[in-house]
Amino acid sequence: MVVENGKDLTALPVLEFDLGGNPEAIQTTFLKRHRPIRKICSAQIPESTAKKMQEISKKVFNILELRDYARVDLRMDERDTFREIKPQSSGETGSFIHSARAAGLDFDQTVIKILKVAVKRYPELWEEYYGFRQD
Repeated sequence: MVVENGKDLTALPVLEFDLGGNPEAIQTTFLKRHRPIRKICSAQIPESTAKKMQEISKKVFNILELRDYARVDLRMDERDTFREIKPQSSGETGSFIHSARAAGLDFDQTVIKILKVAVKRYPELWEEYYGFRQD
């Protein structure tokens, strides 16, 4: 999970889905609602692996020229395979919010942070919101 833009881009703590020993497990919409996969945050992996995943996430975010925030899914194998990127959060119980909580932000704080990050890209909105021009 990453939030911010440019030099301020920050990777949130790495979140792990407990797949119950089944590396091919998937989470259908029905299962998300009725039997969601347990989320572990911060992931139970070596710190060096977590840092590498955070750096990969930031690089992918920048290469794809995304803005403001995204969830980057990496499926770990011997090659640290990149899986997918999701430029949206999945609600109050989603993994982005779960990771943000591990970084010390509750749901409301996370939403406000994302809005502030987006507003920074639009100086006229920044001025309207904060009462001064951002430079």
